[in-house]
Amino acid sequence: MSTVGYGQKATYVGQTVAENRGVLVTSRPINNGIVTDWDAMEHFWFHMYYDKLMTPSEEHGILHTEPVDNPPANREKLIELMFEQFGVPSTALVTTSTLALYASGVTTGLVVESGFDETRVVPVYEGIAYLKTERMPVGGRHVTQYMIRLLNDRGFNFTTPKDWDIARTVKEEQCYSALDFQRELAESFVGAEEFVKSDSKQYRLPDGSFVQVRSEAFRAPEILFNPGLFNIESKLGGVHEIIFKALTIRSIDEYKDMPNNIVLAGGNTLFPRLQTRLENVLKSRIIANPERRYAAWIGGSVMASAPDFQRQCISKDEYFEHGTQIVHSKCFM
Repeated sequence: MSTVGYGQKATYVGQTVAENRGVLVTSRPINNGIVTDWDAMEHFWFHMYYDKLMTPSEEHGILHTEPVDNPPANREKLIELMFEQFGVPSTALVTTSTLALYASGVTTGLVVESGFDETRVVPVYEGIAYLKTERMPVGGRHVTQYMIRLLNDRGFNFTTPKDWDIARTVKEEQCYSALDFQRELAESFVGAEEFVKSDSKQYRLPDGSFVQVRSEAFRAPEILFNPGLFNIESKLGGVHEIIFKALTIRSIDEYKDMPNNIVLAGGNTLFPRLQTRLENVLKSRIIANPERRYAAWIGGSVMASAPDFQRQCISKDEYFEHGTQIVHSKCFM
């Protein structure tokens, strides 16, 4: 995150950015789970080690998460930075899908990951994630954007970064997945007047006015099931349809147990009733742990605590002997 003034450029990371969004030019070093700005990512790691953890990077090995489709060049760049720039003693790369299963106590299943940018469905067999994934270009930011559109349609004017923060808070605190969208939509109106639930919270806007969520509470998350509501093109349709597509691949024998181990992961799966709606539609068991926003981190802590974990890591000696290519032969989960 950077700002320019009087010919000088400074970089900020973390809470400082959140507190000064109105005067900073902001960027995200990661898009769709893949690092796209390595300079910014390096700043983030320095911030992590020396501002937050306050520990030398040379003293601890590190486990990195990665998407199943992480480009080979990115994997090589990552371990190069870790060993050359940060001097870590060891490192490992593991897919977020594999770690989400570890967090749920299983090693085989179908992981439904929905984060900031997108939703993907990844089959994992005995801890190994398959490259064949189904994906949908709908994530948490799209639900927030749709919430803003719905509120603006009611006459509000959500345009600033502060407005975005309010819309995101409304989404996280009030939104839920409708079990029967059309029925709930019909019941949300009394004649031409939109019904406001008695427990609907009011949110204060920067201009001093208040907003109270109405049918937006279930209409915004509905784009997970119908992306077209927000003019998003998804070849396979909604989240239930990409899960079904993944389950109907019968050529691999390992898939037979996956309908009983469908695991939700990521912050965009936290909407109340989402688990129930998916179970109703798919007729399958859905595992939805309360802490699934942090599924990859929890799974990583489980894996890193295993007695044989060090055998899965790349040591500094191995890196300097074999170079960056070792990441492809040693880290394949």
